[in-house]
Amino acid sequence: MIHYMNLVPTAFVKIADGNKTIELRLNDEKRQRINVEDTVVFDCSSTKDIITAQISGLHKFSNFKELYNALPLEKCGYTVAELDTAHYTDMEQYYTKEQIKKYGALGIELCNVSSICDVKEIITEPDILKLLAPSVYNPTEERLLNRSKKYQEDENTNIYAYKDNGEHKGIVIFKIANNSATILDIAVKPEYQGQGIGSILIDFIFDRFEVDNITAETDDDAIGFYKKYGFTVANTKVEFDTKRYVCVCESVTHHYDLLIDENNDPVHDPKPLQDYMDKWDGQVFVDKMELNKDKSVLEIGVGTGRLAIRVAHLCGDFYGVDISQKTIERAKENLTDFKNVTLNCADFLSYEFGCTFDVVYSSLTFMHIEDKQKAINKVATLLKNGGRFVLSIDKNQERFIDTGTRKIRIFSDTPEEIKTHIANSCLLLIEHYETEFAHIFVATKE
Repeated sequence: MIHYMNLVPTAFVKIADGNKTIELRLNDEKRQRINVEDTVVFDCSSTKDIITAQISGLHKFSNFKELYNALPLEKCGYTVAELDTAHYTDMEQYYTKEQIKKYGALGIELCNVSSICDVKEIITEPDILKLLAPSVYNPTEERLLNRSKKYQEDENTNIYAYKDNGEHKGIVIFKIANNSATILDIAVKPEYQGQGIGSILIDFIFDRFEVDNITAETDDDAIGFYKKYGFTVANTKVEFDTKRYVCVCESVTHHYDLLIDENNDPVHDPKPLQDYMDKWDGQVFVDKMELNKDKSVLEIGVGTGRLAIRVAHLCGDFYGVDISQKTIERAKENLTDFKNVTLNCADFLSYEFGCTFDVVYSSLTFMHIEDKQKAINKVATLLKNGGRFVLSIDKNQERFIDTGTRKIRIFSDTPEEIKTHIANSCLLLIEHYETEFAHIFVATKE
């Protein structure tokens, strides 16, 4: 389990630098859910910096007086000079006496501490400067200094370094404009490459800066890394006889990849959760497709196969498309028993299907598509004459999905706009009904 806590800047720096390995907290209901080997993520109250650590021990006491008498205070954040004046009442600046009496005190012992922190002010220091070497051609000290000073002097450039158990191992440098991030440099020490540090740094940009997408330019040596993460090649060019790739990763792709990493798979949800998800579509939604074994079907945003597993056995050929590679891989596992299923990791709007379909459907996906008209126009071109389009849109009108650990920008739908888009695409709307959480539209191609 992952737990999230906030730290004041002084405590944050001490943990990040390894000078504090026991975090002191009230043992309230929230902390009582913590177990040894869980992960804790610390935010710094005044920066974007972040610490991730594993919990190696839990020390529980009836009050902070007992804790201060039992634990080594130098591991709790006190310097040697402060030990003589350290006192358990120091914790009363954070908690009242009544809270301490009610809940008691907790010492959370940490190990495997890693951090990602802003290093812009110290990028020219030797330890940080060396991190740039893998991304610089002929990385002489002069070249490294010139590049680092250029980044340091640009007020729009962000510079963050990954530190693990006291050693800096990776760095990412990027700019943000119009809700988009552009990676200028990303590098990991050669001896630590292949350990996921580059991906952690990209995760950090998505999670802490709430961008819609990240763009990076790379070459043949690194294109595999970006594709594995979830980037797609938007453009190619040749510079100085070297092929260059302009790659883009959308925040929504990152979000759904993370859901798989978190083992969030609706196909295997318990029945109460499946019933809850049906409030956006459900069996009635599937029935509206009027399926039979002669019909070909396309699902836009197939996910892990939550609806596909209900639909595939009712139709002839089933096709599913999704922008998340990890989600598609999970869907293939979930749908492995169906021989009529074809799944592709692609952007629906740009993918060339090479065929038409009797039924196209989508649920909880159009909120991720900004140009609704373009999407429905494409549906119209993909439908055979007499074909059917069944669409579920969320009633929620918020601008973001907030999971508690990350925000994903969405483009909310309204029934009136969807009806207009359907009419403009020359599809005929034959039904519009509501569920508890969604609007459902059924349209045909005449």
